Amino acid sequence: MSDQIPDGYQQTTWKVEGLGDIRGWIDPDGSTQFFGVPYADLSARFRHSTLKTSWEGGKCDCTSMRGYSPQPERKVYPFLIPDRPNAGKMYIDEFDSFNLQITIPAGAKPTDRLPVLVYVHGGAFIFGTGNYSLLDGKALAKESVELGIPTIIITFNYRCGFFGFLCSSDIAEDNEQFGGGNGNFGLMDQKNALLWINQYISSFGGDPSRLTVAGQSAGAASMDVHLRSPHNNLFSSVILLSGTAPICGVYTPEEYEVLYYKLLTEVGIPHNLPPAERLTKLRQTPHEVVAHASHAVFQGLEQTQFGIGSDVSIFGKDFQLTQPSDYPGKKLDYPGRIMIGDCLHEGIIYVASYGVLNGEQAISVIRKHVPEDFLAKYLDHYGIKPSMSAQEVSPCLQLVLTDCMFTAPPYYIEQANPEKTYSYHFNQASELDNPWRGLAHHSLDYMYVFGNIRFRLNEASRKLTKVMASDFLTFANGKAPYPAVGDKMTSRTYGPNGAYDVTEGPSAIMRPVEWFEEIKPYMNELFKLAGDLNVYQSELLSYDYGPGSKGEHGTARLVPRG
Repeated sequence: MSDQIPDGYQQTTWKVEGLGDIRGWIDPDGSTQFFGVPYADLSARFRHSTLKTSWEGGKCDCTSMRGYSPQPERKVYPFLIPDRPNAGKMYIDEFDSFNLQITIPAGAKPTDRLPVLVYVHGGAFIFGTGNYSLLDGKALAKESVELGIPTIIITFNYRCGFFGFLCSSDIAEDNEQFGGGNGNFGLMDQKNALLWINQYISSFGGDPSRLTVAGQSAGAASMDVHLRSPHNNLFSSVILLSGTAPICGVYTPEEYEVLYYKLLTEVGIPHNLPPAERLTKLRQTPHEVVAHASHAVFQGLEQTQFGIGSDVSIFGKDFQLTQPSDYPGKKLDYPGRIMIGDCLHEGIIYVASYGVLNGEQAISVIRKHVPEDFLAKYLDHYGIKPSMSAQEVSPCLQLVLTDCMFTAPPYYIEQANPEKTYSYHFNQASELDNPWRGLAHHSLDYMYVFGNIRFRLNEASRKLTKVMASDFLTFANGKAPYPAVGDKMTSRTYGPNGAYDVTEGPSAIMRPVEWFEEIKPYMNELFKLAGDLNVYQSELLSYDYGPGSKGEHGTARLVPRG
């Protein structure tokens, strides 16, 4: 509980049917906020969380943030974090990280039936938290009131990294007595959060039948899985910002087994112990040590990422992930509407990985995945030549990753589901003081939607943040912010220079859709190429590299990097 009440804030208590009393804040603008609302419990590391359906003593103090998932230090995304005097300090807590932040617009009452917009944070399945003040829902809730469409805003935390996605034969055997499952613990956390919201949001004035879930990057990858799953009735519409299921990679149990043994090596657990003892010792290892081991397992990469496990049977025995090559032409078995979008310079997020490759090295990686009869055309399209320096080829590789990971899959979804899909493209250059200034980079779009960086922007950009907030809130209220894709390939384009046009046809969106048609047959291999460019996946999933390998770097590297 917060010890002091900041000026202009008041504490308030609401009743949640079936749970008890919850204490939160009335903010100076009249909105009500509850921080750290628990939605699940966890019995042990590497087990699935379980839905929380009771509060001790029938009370819950939600005037301060609770914990978020253990994770290594993040060196990228040096963004200014706005201050929140009433939220308390952020901290890591492995077993108290299953919580939501709920913002209720000014004037709302528990008896209302307001639409709900839930946001699933990104972070490559290793970083991130719904506690970030960049994701504070107050500005967006205030915008909803001004638009006359008051909307409840929710963010939440789920497990990331080894804690959220590691699987192995040891873990599978242990979980047999606890309902099964192997890995994808973070996805089950997300499902439990959505279950909790469906069950209890009516006590906060929300309407569970009007629940829109927006996911960004890894959060979008997650929601792409959920919207295709047997439990896609937990939400009425979906927004995918910069991501589909395969963007962070999809690893088989056998591939994750490699990471499991690399982790054991890095934290000093002998491989020859009995399986149960190995797992017990790993559970006893401090979470700080496990999280920090990510750097060694991923060979010191700045932008590490975990992939979704290919075994998703925990969501249904017949449920399987969609392969990248299946996106073209695949109609969604989902009754709700979808908004989906991308940023113009998505691939820049991985520049620390691919930016060390010169032209010859880049071609050696590309050649492993692009068929020989298509290779010359592929290299020519991106302007990649063996004589290029690392600095010269870097923008070309940025486009390679942007196309196959971030912009082609949404195009395929839109073309296969034109009547229910609303498309947007974010082309607004960053004004923020960071290395990606001047680019419409990954993650910038959600910052515009939430509006918490508005004070750092020029007048045209501030206006654009309000337009984007209006579009997302209108969509969450069951209305059309602009026409669906339809047969005219309609989309909203945000930027450049603060523009916000509704366009028709491919020429206005600055995306090479004719090229997307050409690369359709190669999408499975192109995602493997992306994995080798962004996390050196061939090395990551080999025992010849990383902790426990032969010599400092094992045998021959994928490409000769300094």
